[in-house]
Amino acid sequence: TWHVLEELIRNNVTTKEISIEERRKSIKNILKLRKKVEFFVLFEQFSKPYLVATFLSILEMAKEKELLITQENNFDKIYCEVS
Repeated sequence: TWHVLEELIRNNVTTKEISIEERRKSIKNILKLRKKVEFFVLFEQFSKPYLVATFLSILEMAKEKELLITQENNFDKIYCEVS
């Protein structure tokens, strides 16, 4: 039963929800400093809400031409950069 309680506490109390707008701001700050980063560098945490917010933020920013997503060849690294 303690294991279940620990799981509930970890998932409900310590997990901070992150908005897409918050995530966009932090990605913009990263790109201000580094101009071009590897795509997966932007995924600093591995919680499901964080991954979804990050991915949606990147897609929205690309759509709005705030960043450019590039890849030289199939299976090469993917980069995000200021457009």
